[in-house]
Amino acid sequence: MSGPHIMIVVIGLMIMVATALPLSRSHRWWVRLCDFPRFQLAVLAIGVLVLMLAIRWPFEILDCILFTGVAISALWQVSWVWRYFPGAPLEVESHYAAVGAPGRITLLTTNVLQKSRDSNTFLKIIGEANPDLPLQ
Repeated sequence: MSGPHIMIVVIGLMIMVATALPLSRSHRWWVRLCDFPRFQLAVLAIGVLVLMLAIRWPFEILDCILFTGVAISALWQVSWVWRYFPGAPLEVESHYAAVGAPGRITLLTTNVLQKSRDSNTFLKIIGEANPDLPLQ
């Protein structure tokens, strides 16, 4: 086995392990850590698949097994992140209503310093915004 092939095998196995670990019910931090880099794992898996096709074609039986495992891992990871890409259907449709339209709620959020004693400026901002619900 050549150096690049060994590297592809090691990275492919790491991708498959990092994909399989979150399927367990373990609450250990190092298992739950694999829940988060899903996009990165998907991109890395796709890169490994392309490299395997470029370097190892035609495949031997172990290459076929590795390729299949990494492809399944890539599809699994993409199934988690595809909905965040442009063009994916929205889970909650956007709703735009004109200012003052019935059913429209306006909020005002502020971050006021405790040391600030200039309440008149703050009250002026609230008056101009005319929020239904001022939050502080």
